[in-house]
Amino acid sequence: MTTARSVELEADADGTPLTVRSGRQAVGSVTESRPKSATVALEVPDDIEPGSYELDVELAYSYTDRVFPFYERTSERTETITRTVDVVVESGPRFEARTVETDVGVGGAGTATVAVTNVGDEPADGVAVTVESGSRQVTVGGASSARAAVGRVGAGETATTRYDVAVADDVTVRAFPMSATVTYDDADGLAGTEGDLSLALIPRSEASVAVDDVESSLRVSEEGELRVTVRNDGPTALSNAVVRLRPPSSNVEVIEPEVAVGDLEAGASTTVGFDVETADAARAGSRQFALETEYEADGTQSVNSVKFDVAVREGRDAFAVEARNATVTAGGDARVVLAVTNQRDERVTDVSAKLFASSPLSADDDEAYVAALDSGETVTVPFRVGAGSDALAKDYPVAVDFQYVDAGGETRLSESYRRPVTVEQGDGGPLSVVPLGAVAVVALLAPAAALLRRR
Repeated sequence: MTTARSVELEADADGTPLTVRSGRQAVGSVTESRPKSATVALEVPDDIEPGSYELDVELAYSYTDRVFPFYERTSERTETITRTVDVVVESGPRFEARTVETDVGVGGAGTATVAVTNVGDEPADGVAVTVESGSRQVTVGGASSARAAVGRVGAGETATTRYDVAVADDVTVRAFPMSATVTYDDADGLAGTEGDLSLALIPRSEASVAVDDVESSLRVSEEGELRVTVRNDGPTALSNAVVRLRPPSSNVEVIEPEVAVGDLEAGASTTVGFDVETADAARAGSRQFALETEYEADGTQSVNSVKFDVAVREGRDAFAVEARNATVTAGGDARVVLAVTNQRDERVTDVSAKLFASSPLSADDDEAYVAALDSGETVTVPFRVGAGSDALAKDYPVAVDFQYVDAGGETRLSESYRRPVTVEQGDGGPLSVVPLGAVAVVALLAPAAALLRRR
């Protein structure tokens, strides 16, 4: 007749296949007009037989059993009782859901796969699975939830559904809560729902690559090669990967900036090479290049850009030119030989040499041709050079340049090289024969010249 206070409840499933997962619970006060409810969590084995099972529920409480108005006192008692509750395990479809598998990384979009299994003893028709995200940083189908139809799922069978998901770019890699709700029709055509199936979406870590073993033959005013080793630092494989090299400035041009490297497993490496041309206006020193990587995973995905330093060496002449047998007699001509050395790091072909001479020198035979010249190889190139009869005995310059084809098939023109040609006075030179009258004039002028020097 009085209120039961401090009611506590504890269920026991001993003697049944069931397992109680909730412990002792505080219910509070219970009156005859205000009943209370309590939830008992049970674990039901997959192989349990449908039917009715009994739970023993122990209730502990206190109450007032007597009131003594004259003495203004009450009598309190504490009691524990046990009641039996029937639990019915129904037959029919029942579903479980497995944790989401996804290929989506942080800041990316892709697909997530959810597997639902009918653990009941009857098939289910018209099965549909609704997946809902429990975080604003993860969207499903562009919204907070998405629904996918499955169809018939037999007893013990598993069906998978795929959803478009996206993960925000400002999150850390962790498990994001999700839930699944399964709707179906049982064998009798009655609609059923299995809800609050817990799931978790764990995005993969962002893909990362590194650059190792940088090798460079870059020089100012030359085309060279840059070779790097690209390493996939994981955590996933890169499918149909493409790397792209970004130059440091407009003075450096990458001839073919993209190289396809194919599939690259996590931890694997591959070496790629780029042809790089450095302009005349560039400066020697360390330059910073950037390597960008893209791969395919439900569309094109980008990897972090990797920056690395490359040494660009001072420019050098394409050829070294040395004058040999470069002596001509005034009033005559001679065979002038130039020794030409290929100073580039590559083989050159179709080398055409052109000699330029100005008065008092002349070059009737001013062209020469070399089919090919390996790196470091030297060849001698002859020209026919003449000197006028009025040429003085001294060195006069000649200039020579070269047109050639480099290893990349591009036609180039070298700078102009100036080299000396020595003119000598021969027996038939302008001062070897002097007329008699001239001798007399010289004799008359000599005393006057001596007088001027003295003064």
